[in-house]
Amino acid sequence: MAGGVIACVLVASVAWFTVANREPLRIAAGPRDSFYFEFLKAAQPAIQRRTGRVVEVMETSGAVANHQHLLANEADMALIQGDLFARQKARSDVDDVTLVAPLFPEIVHLIARSDRGIQSIRDLDGRMVYLGMHGSGSRLTAQHLLAYFDVTVQEFVASKGATAFSNVMLKESVDAAIITTGAQNPALTEILGSGEFMLVPITESHGLAFQTSLLRAFDIPAGLYGGAPPVPTTVTPALATTAIVATRRGTSDTAIKQILAAFFDEGLQLQYPVMLARNEVLDWTPMAFHSAAHDYFHPIDQLGWISAVMESLAATKELLFTLGAGLFLLWRRWKVLQEREQRQVLQTQKDHLDKFLVSTLRIEEAQIGCTDEEKLYDYLAEVTRIKLQALREFTEEELRADQAFSIFLTESANLTSKIQAKILAQVGCRMEKS
Repeated sequence: MAGGVIACVLVASVAWFTVANREPLRIAAGPRDSFYFEFLKAAQPAIQRRTGRVVEVMETSGAVANHQHLLANEADMALIQGDLFARQKARSDVDDVTLVAPLFPEIVHLIARSDRGIQSIRDLDGRMVYLGMHGSGSRLTAQHLLAYFDVTVQEFVASKGATAFSNVMLKESVDAAIITTGAQNPALTEILGSGEFMLVPITESHGLAFQTSLLRAFDIPAGLYGGAPPVPTTVTPALATTAIVATRRGTSDTAIKQILAAFFDEGLQLQYPVMLARNEVLDWTPMAFHSAAHDYFHPIDQLGWISAVMESLAATKELLFTLGAGLFLLWRRWKVLQEREQRQVLQTQKDHLDKFLVSTLRIEEAQIGCTDEEKLYDYLAEVTRIKLQALREFTEEELRADQAFSIFLTESANLTSKIQAKILAQVGCRMEKS
């Protein structure tokens, strides 16, 4: 009798586990052409591999809708803009949604048409400004910013289905836009590379950041968005929040740790350098994490229960010494793993640098003996593009200090000088002939 009951329980447990793992893992993303959607599609294979479940990346209208899908149990996880998530938590008595991790900074970009004379956020007063789609966290952040600076604008409302702000900015009636997005958003690079738009500095960003924990001051590096001349041409003050992944409190600890491993242990940072490193995550939000996420980012904390067990058993000095030695060995092991992971990332970037160096040497060989002025200009443009791409992609301080990187920069500079000298010589010959 008892054996039959135990067997039934085991069968039911196995059946429940099998069904649970067959159900797709639903992650609310955003519009199909958004950076959120692109990022999650890139992470989808790793999440499926780690969890053993089919992952469904949900197309939504934005961060506000993502939060609502979580509350309605229509999604298991969601990407949400950090400041929006904090505001929703502060306004609601329901505490069903919890933070898993911030993933990457989202910069508040003030973009204006170059010919409209807009030099600061206060110049937007009375102008036609695009703030983002309804249901997006970007729009709520823009409204918060305008309220802080006491600026009233005419809001441009995009037609239904026109989600890409690069399409909206083509409208001549739109003077500017306030867009909160990751630096690797291709639509943003496309807009700023067109030459028709400029990044307007938010010069009072530090003052605003000082008064709120939801946004932080952020300096956009010169040349972050490439171009010739580079965009922006100088360091530009702005604001930033974070894109976070959130879930409901009922989500299992195992699922959360598997998904975090998919984000941070599968090399996704190589494809998206804007991602926060694992050891930076805790510095980017003041909010409390889900307990499983806390354990993932603080693995050493999980050993605290051992101390309690030892005290309850009145352990001897020898046992306490053994415990201390074990903790030290675990800490050392963790440090070794961390250092190995960092070395792997650095080595990958070094291998990538070799490809840039080979491309530069190929141009070096091609320009030898070349007197065609048009080809020389093409070689010069290609060298400049390779150099700017390398400066954008190689963010590791150790790599920037590496001799190989110095050789690459020197080779690029020397090659640029050679080609420019040849171009000047060709121009001089042409002028003498004329």
